[in-house]
Amino acid sequence: MHTFVAVGFILVTLAAAKVQVPPDVAGFYGDLREQEPKPCCAPSYFTFKSTHFLTYSLGEAGLIVEMQQATGAYDRIAEKIASRIHLGFFNGTEESYHTIDDYHSGVSYSITRIGGELICRSNELEGEFPEDCIPDDATYVGSSSLGDRAVEVDSWYMSKTHPGQDVHRVRTVQKEECVPIYSTGRYVSPDTGATFQTESSHVTDFHLGICDEDKLFHVPAICFERATDNSKTPKRLRKIVRLSPTMSYIGL
Repeated sequence: MHTFVAVGFILVTLAAAKVQVPPDVAGFYGDLREQEPKPCCAPSYFTFKSTHFLTYSLGEAGLIVEMQQATGAYDRIAEKIASRIHLGFFNGTEESYHTIDDYHSGVSYSITRIGGELICRSNELEGEFPEDCIPDDATYVGSSSLGDRAVEVDSWYMSKTHPGQDVHRVRTVQKEECVPIYSTGRYVSPDTGATFQTESSHVTDFHLGICDEDKLFHVPAICFERATDNSKTPKRLRKIVRLSPTMSYIGL
């Protein structure tokens, strides 16, 4: 997006500064098109399944590797995002959670079942609905095809600084409709330059429209009956809310 600033009769165009691409990213995601593609936005509403691998560094104690399998829905029109998450740990443990972010109503619901007890935590949502778009300052890093030229894709590099961490991400989307395909992320300490977390997300079974809306966006009655103390919410769920699979594709 360009910003136009008028001063008297002079029109000045300010273009968004592109993010510098690290050496390990440049040239890895295919050849550059002669005509560079423009940043794009995903379809307005869709349903998908995805698999996410996350690795956390524990320093000298080693690493933690997690796999998340999710069914999600993104609805820009209704301003809602939902995900039903299945966690599979390499020690055989399995857990399931459900999150619903209703930006139209300004409420987020985090739902889990522990034993025979259903727990729901609701919080106010801050900010506007996060549109699933490649940001204007992202840098185009290459194009390739999936399956003998069956699907042409473009890849974009983006980075953002947060307190205590720099986030580097590459998102790959379908050329024609900006459908999300996969995303990789790397979290780096700004003090030491060390990577302390990596993630990889792959989208499958993508459908335009919202499939099974009652299952994905239905808020259980218990969420309206009583509030749940945050201290009773499993630490795992609190982290899942922060690392929503859909959010892996929506900005940083």
